[in-house]
Amino acid sequence: MRTSQAARYARWSAMAAGAIAAVTLGVFLHRAWLARQERRQAPAPAPPSVERLSSELTFSKVEKDRTIFTVKASRSTEFKANDENLLEDVQITIFGREGTRHDTLHTRSCQYEKDSGEIRCDGEVQIDLQSAKDAARADAATRRAHVETRRVSFDRSSGVARTDEKVTFAFANCQGEGVGVSYRSGDGVLRLDKDVKLWLRPSGTAGASEEKQVEVTGSGLEYRRDTRRMQLAGPVRAVTESSEMTAGEMALELDASFRPQKLVALAGRDGSRPQARSTQAKGETQMAADEVAAEFHTEGWLQDIVATGRVEGQFKGEKGNEDFHADKTRASFWPRSERLKEVDATGNVALEDSWQGGVRRRLETNALKVLFTEAGKNRGYHVESAETLEPGTVEWAEAGEKGGKVVTRLSGDVLRARFAEKGRAQQVDVVNHVQVERRAEGQPNETATAQSGTAKFNRDGNWAQVDLKGDVRLEEAPVGQAANGRSARADAATFVRATQSAALTGNAVVSDEAARTTARRITFEQATGEIRAEGGVRTTEMQAGRGGVGLAPQAANLSADHLEANSQTGRAVYTGHARLWQGDAVIEADAIELLRPARQLNARGGVRAEFAQAALAQQTATQPQRGATWRVRAGTLTYWDADGKARLEKNVRAESAEGVIQAEAVDLYFTRTAGQGQQVTRAVATGGVEVRQGDRRATAERGEYTVAEGKFVLSGGNPTIFDASSGTTTGRQLTFYNADDTIIVDSELGSRTLTKHRVEK
Repeated sequence: MRTSQAARYARWSAMAAGAIAAVTLGVFLHRAWLARQERRQAPAPAPPSVERLSSELTFSKVEKDRTIFTVKASRSTEFKANDENLLEDVQITIFGREGTRHDTLHTRSCQYEKDSGEIRCDGEVQIDLQSAKDAARADAATRRAHVETRRVSFDRSSGVARTDEKVTFAFANCQGEGVGVSYRSGDGVLRLDKDVKLWLRPSGTAGASEEKQVEVTGSGLEYRRDTRRMQLAGPVRAVTESSEMTAGEMALELDASFRPQKLVALAGRDGSRPQARSTQAKGETQMAADEVAAEFHTEGWLQDIVATGRVEGQFKGEKGNEDFHADKTRASFWPRSERLKEVDATGNVALEDSWQGGVRRRLETNALKVLFTEAGKNRGYHVESAETLEPGTVEWAEAGEKGGKVVTRLSGDVLRARFAEKGRAQQVDVVNHVQVERRAEGQPNETATAQSGTAKFNRDGNWAQVDLKGDVRLEEAPVGQAANGRSARADAATFVRATQSAALTGNAVVSDEAARTTARRITFEQATGEIRAEGGVRTTEMQAGRGGVGLAPQAANLSADHLEANSQTGRAVYTGHARLWQGDAVIEADAIELLRPARQLNARGGVRAEFAQAALAQQTATQPQRGATWRVRAGTLTYWDADGKARLEKNVRAESAEGVIQAEAVDLYFTRTAGQGQQVTRAVATGGVEVRQGDRRATAERGEYTVAEGKFVLSGGNPTIFDASSGTTTGRQLTFYNADDTIIVDSELGSRTLTKHRVEK
């Protein structure tokens, strides 16, 4: 038992010793393996020139308890000889003096000089410009400006980063490049030294076509981080496929998301002003101003353009040219369409166009608003309306029928124009202090004023008709004179270009140096001199005898339902209850015609007239005048003022205090008396003459009455006197007097017989 037990114990002891030895060896081997692994993973031994190796380096610049920037490197190697550090995986974060920024500069490696504080990064460098607020957003990557370059140096003491290499950058709807860049972290100013190019996408979409992109070039660029303002040094040039703008310098303002917000073009130091040029299918447009500013919507499309300072524009097309001037203009655009919606111009606004055929138009005002249609499925895009916000004038010039220039001007406190398709002017409405002027070479100048007016246009762009309303007044000055021409007034007036006519309606009055005419409606044509009046026509001579007749020393008056006259020929025809009165003389007829140059009057249809009669010979100067008149009726009457003669025809009846004469025709002879005008001194009747004096009746083919002698002479046919109390007397010629009852009878044999008859007076 003891032997076997001892053997078993020995075996167990051996086994335990072996196990302990194995465990001990395993632990030793494991420790050796771990040591080898640690040696493999540990940094290489520092070269003799290396003072110290660090796995991470961080330092910051702090001013008044605020961190301006922080430099971090994942690995730093400090050298003994030149006191330099090699920084790897470097990131510089700039917070700014206000702590509102989170701009970062990142590169793989940099050299850091401890004495000077300069950090040089020879490799690729990426710079992101971003606010602290945007950096905390989930979409921070879309709200920053990204810059890429190489060989950047950063001064720790000044906080300035700089390189002379090529630089590329991008933000929102803009990409760009340049050569040489410096960035001051303290005030957040980024500068590109030269060869600057920008590519803008006005549509606001990443896939915008190159045709819609704007390429901007400049000699330098300055970007201010805090204001997000980008300043391009000139000469600056912005180009699209169809347009170009040049300027002395240009500024681009960005919103919080670095999207273009406002683009401003300015004059350069050499005085070169911003200029824009655009080429379309129908022509070329040019514009210049002291300053041009374009504003963009947050989605990127063009919203407004404002030009200030001697704004000048010109359009040159196949069919004509347009010129524009103003102190300031503002153009707004329909959303996302890049088409004009509204244009406002202020200060010395002038718009002038000239077209084939010699037509020229010019608009002048101090404030103008133009509206454009919104292009839709069923209508085209064109000018819809235009309105002057201050008094304005529009002028048309064209070639007249005889080759001379004809100019028409329309002005008022407010001008409102409406346009048809393709921008054709359709109508212009004028409000308050309306004035129309028309000047034609070789023709009287015309001026019209009114409270309101409307001008309508033809398809050729020239005016077709002008309507005026409210206290309309017209003035027509003879050629070479400023006044003393024809004038008119009415409630309303209409001018028609095709007929060169003017129609006055409502209490119409037309006056010239010869006469004044009133009617409900008066129409006159400038080219022919024709004048027509309707409704309650009345004409008054301005001076006696200016109408062609001088029956009395007073001015003549005429009235009728209608009037047709001609200012060039001096002819005037009054029809419908026509009436002329001048002193004691009165003429009434269906129609009265005046011929001024010939000094002739013609009346026809139901003629009735009264004329003054000369005094009888037996009346003395001390005896009162009897004021006798002749009252006549006839079918027609013709009066020649120069001859002092009137001829009445067709069933004539002439009546005076001395008796009544009836005949087919009667000629009245007048003598002009000082202070009393024309007076009847003799009457000659022919054709079926009949004379009545009380109970006496005389007949013959011819009868002549002499007023001064009170004598009747009957001849022709079978002259006969019938007297109720004394019987009948006949002879070859009968002569009798008003003063007594004497009748002188001349027989066929030439003998004379004196008889006495009682005449009832």
